[in-house]
Amino acid sequence: MILVLFFSLVLYLAITLSSANSNQTRLAAWRAQNTARLCARLLERRCQNAFTILHTLVERPTLTQAVQKNDRSMVVSTLKDSVDLLPDLLAAATYNQEGEQIAEYPAVAEFPQSIAAEPWFAQLYSHHKQDPPLVNNVVHLRGLEEKEALAMAIPVRNQQGIAVGVLVAYFRLGNFYDWLTSIRFYSGTVILIDNTQRIVATSSDATAPQESAIRFLERRVRPDYAPYQKALQGSPGAELYRIPPPLEASFAPSQQEQMVGYTPTLVPGWVILVAQPTDAAFAPYRYLLRNFAIVGIPLLLAVPVISWNLFLLYERLQRLALALGQRNESLHRLNLAKSDLLANISHDLKTPISTMQLSVSNLLEADSPEALPPSLSPEVTECLTLVSQELDTLASRVRNLLEMSRLESEVAPVLQEPCDLTDIIANALERVRVLSKDHSIQTHFPATPLLVMGDPTQLEIVALNLLENALKYSFKGSPLLLVGELRETEVVFQVTNRGESLPPGTEEKIFEKFYRRSTTSMSAGTGLGLAICRTLVEGHGGQISAQNEPFGGVTVTVTLPHCTLLSASEPAPERESV
Repeated sequence: MILVLFFSLVLYLAITLSSANSNQTRLAAWRAQNTARLCARLLERRCQNAFTILHTLVERPTLTQAVQKNDRSMVVSTLKDSVDLLPDLLAAATYNQEGEQIAEYPAVAEFPQSIAAEPWFAQLYSHHKQDPPLVNNVVHLRGLEEKEALAMAIPVRNQQGIAVGVLVAYFRLGNFYDWLTSIRFYSGTVILIDNTQRIVATSSDATAPQESAIRFLERRVRPDYAPYQKALQGSPGAELYRIPPPLEASFAPSQQEQMVGYTPTLVPGWVILVAQPTDAAFAPYRYLLRNFAIVGIPLLLAVPVISWNLFLLYERLQRLALALGQRNESLHRLNLAKSDLLANISHDLKTPISTMQLSVSNLLEADSPEALPPSLSPEVTECLTLVSQELDTLASRVRNLLEMSRLESEVAPVLQEPCDLTDIIANALERVRVLSKDHSIQTHFPATPLLVMGDPTQLEIVALNLLENALKYSFKGSPLLLVGELRETEVVFQVTNRGESLPPGTEEKIFEKFYRRSTTSMSAGTGLGLAICRTLVEGHGGQISAQNEPFGGVTVTVTLPHCTLLSASEPAPERESV
């Protein structure tokens, strides 16, 4: 088993290491592709701001009227207000329907006098009003402080939605450097490529945005660069390439293998590439693998030792479990032997005790004291009374021992039949008549029978034990209250005495076997009576509990399910006192 566990762990490590290369390539590609998509969303958001400005500008009535009338001064005034108000708008010019320039502000040489020959000019008149403006490319402005600008064109429409001219605007390109600066891509480069294959900006340019415009505009992507071609086809992705990066060899030569993520942008129709050397792309995952090896190799070496100790521990637990099972079996046999011995002794004592009780009762129930010898009459009467009381106590203990032995042998009740709890209590009261001669017993039971389903003999044992226990712990001459009633679907029987209260926290302990209350004025007992009561009551589906009375004494409550199989034909009169 240890060898199987060891080789299983070795196989697991081998499979993990073999799949590490493919996993790290897949995760690095996912990271590069998501970075490219994030940059694309940032670029589209930047362009959207410029689109909003152009839409607002062409919707101004003054500009539309000036373009329709070819009013150069009004156009210049409108453009001047917009350029001075918006810092990102560097310059703007308007053209009529034939593509001839109407006016520009400020005057820059990059605004052509005619745009009729431009390939995008014809598309503007088929341009829907809600479509975004057409983006041309990046231009270099020689007469302004901002050297690079993004060219955009949008048709100027009248109130009927008919194009009456074209607005061409140059937006500041420096803001692209701003958001490129915020991108942190470990040892990688983010590259923006416009629709003329010109590299607009890279994240490595962010530290020097004012570099030479000639050098800037000379950087172009290689036409045969595979990531660029795939991005033009509209499919984002990321792959490993062993070809030079998308810069001219004179600008940044490199033959190192790279993980390149690529994605197109909806607007302004550019391509974004994210290039990262494989050493940097795989660095986080190789770091995890190195740490895994540092932890895994000692663990692999410790597996045999741990497995052997676990095997020894398992063997020890098996031996202890076997010894515990044997001991439990021995204790079970001893417990059965004890129960059998108690049952036999109790049974053997029951007959002679009953005989002695009968004999003593006959002597005490003589018609007159003169029936005994005159010289022994007082002494014999006193002795016989004492003997009768002790025989009753002994008979009660023998009965409890015999009943407990029977219950421990798991013998089910021999009889289940509807019985009247009122009659059962009456029989129990008759049996404790001698014990209760110094007490007044008050009973409160309904006129209708209290029917329960059970064994009458066992229920009488419960009532007898409760009465004996209540009388034993009652003050001399104090009353005893018995109450029976029907509460919905339950029959409730309560026994209340006037004596010492239970110590706090012992309300449940008194129903445990061999538990006896500590008292100085009451007779001793075996501590089995209430335990037998709880076992028998719960065996009949009922509950038993005890609680102290506010002015002294204890009330024991027995709850049994009510039996509705039979109905009483003649209600019995309610008992008030005995």
